Amino acid sequence: MHNNEYWHKVTRSPKRYLALYWGLWKSFVFILALASPGIGYDSSTDVLLAAQSTPESPNRDLDLFRYGLQKFVRWDAIYFTKIAQRGYLFEQEWAFGWGFTRLLHLGARVFSYIINYAPVLGEASFGILLAHVSHLLSVLLLYDMSRSICNRGADDERTKFAFVAALLHVVSPAGIFLTAPYAESPFALLNFLGCYFYLKVYDDRATSNSLGRGLSRLASGLCFGIATTFRGNGLLSGCVFAYDVSVIAWEMLSSRKVLNYLHDFSFTVAAGGMVALGSLVPQLLAFNEYCLKIITRLSSGYPVWYWWLASLILEDGEVRVLGKYWSPPKMMVQWMIVYALIQGGLFASFLPPA
Repeated sequence: MHNNEYWHKVTRSPKRYLALYWGLWKSFVFILALASPGIGYDSSTDVLLAAQSTPESPNRDLDLFRYGLQKFVRWDAIYFTKIAQRGYLFEQEWAFGWGFTRLLHLGARVFSYIINYAPVLGEASFGILLAHVSHLLSVLLLYDMSRSICNRGADDERTKFAFVAALLHVVSPAGIFLTAPYAESPFALLNFLGCYFYLKVYDDRATSNSLGRGLSRLASGLCFGIATTFRGNGLLSGCVFAYDVSVIAWEMLSSRKVLNYLHDFSFTVAAGGMVALGSLVPQLLAFNEYCLKIITRLSSGYPVWYWWLASLILEDGEVRVLGKYWSPPKMMVQWMIVYALIQGGLFASFLPPA
């Protein structure tokens, strides 16, 4: 009896109940993190904040705010907030989503005014807000998608199915990762949004709306592409467009009516290209930063004989010195092997390498 009354209330306003449960769960996670004793097992946050602190007059409110934020800035969040503050500096930092760090950088400008330009805290506070808002929106979006997919049974049964699916995403095992300044929460929102537009393709197909179908594909590819700049595994979302391209291409070859399928084929290829660009653009930026600039410096600043020696190594040439022919490539390889043997012997003897 009470169970039926509860589901009756839920089916009348499911999104309101989802928002309520989301708020309760976030409050629980927030309180649990703040109540955890000490600085935690990862002290990198304290080192980061200590290095960024400035000798100013004590501010108790700012100290409490800093204490609360340091509970959420752990592990990868340290990289995200630091990169958002000063940009990419070290090569390994490009492993952390370029799109997410740029978004943190832009959002932190607003928060910097609120918290008096406190270093790193602007990026951290905006990242936490972004994670909360993205998680809530992804929960509501998952409800709509689940209800759209479940097109069988009574209307109340569809609502129950969608509600339970969205509620499971509220209490996701990711836990605090969907609360801290990590890329997981906005990535989930963008990926769900891409799936939502992809489902619209089939709705437009049912109504024979070719333009709406094409725009839905492009919107889906755009969301998947932006999500890929947040996390590299978003590239897997492009598999749906690769499959669609193969199916449409087979239909084109089978029916020999190219013009009938050219519209869907072109929009699908464009959507898949957007997903690929989400992975390609950050890599090109990193390549320009750490490869092209290094090549430019080498070509402009090193003596010519460096390049002459390099050409000999590549061409396996020989040089006549004091009436005897020497092979620089072979000599260099021999000395490299000798050096490696010495290093290996020292390491095996527990001595510091030379």
